[in-house]
Amino acid sequence: MQKQGVCQLCNQPFIAPKTGVRRYCDQCGKEQLLATQSMRQKRWRAAHPEQKRTRGMEWYYRKGSMPEQKARYAITAKRWRHKMKLLVFAHYGQHCVCCGEERMEFLSVDHTNGDGAKHRKEIRRSNMCNWIIKHDYPSNFRILCFNCNQAQGIFGYCPHELDRAASAKASPQAG
Repeated sequence: MQKQGVCQLCNQPFIAPKTGVRRYCDQCGKEQLLATQSMRQKRWRAAHPEQKRTRGMEWYYRKGSMPEQKARYAITAKRWRHKMKLLVFAHYGQHCVCCGEERMEFLSVDHTNGDGAKHRKEIRRSNMCNWIIKHDYPSNFRILCFNCNQAQGIFGYCPHELDRAASAKASPQAG
C-alpha cells in the first residue's frame, strides 16, 4: 500500500513509494523525506512524555522478567569487556613489563605517568579498555601485573626494580 504525503513547499499531495524514505514532489520537484516509523515514534514520545514513562515502567516491571534480562545482559557485558581487555593486552603485550607475569587473571592496565586516578575520574563510568581502543591505543599505558601495579601506585617503585638493580650491582660485567 502506498502512502500519501503532502509537499512541504507547494502543499500538493503526492504518492509515496512503497519502499524507501525519499520521494520527489510531482508539482515542484522538491525532495520529500517521508516519516518513517522511528520518526513517528520520536514525535509521539515528545508529545506524550508521561505515557512514555508509564509504559516504560510497565515494561520494566512486567511479569518479573527483568531479573532474567539483567542476568543475560550481565553475561553479554562480561564477554564484551573480556574481548576489549584481550585487544588491549594484544596491543601492549600479553605480559607484565616489570616481572614478566603472563597469566591474564593477574594483569592490569597501568598509566605510565601515574595519573590513573585522575584519568578514571575524567572518563567517569567508561570502561578503561574501551576508552583505550577508542583513542587508538595511547602510548602512556602499559601492562603490569596487579602486584607490580599496586607497588608502583603505593610506593612509587616496584620491588622487582630493586631486585634488578641489586643483581646488576652484584654481578658487574667485564669491561
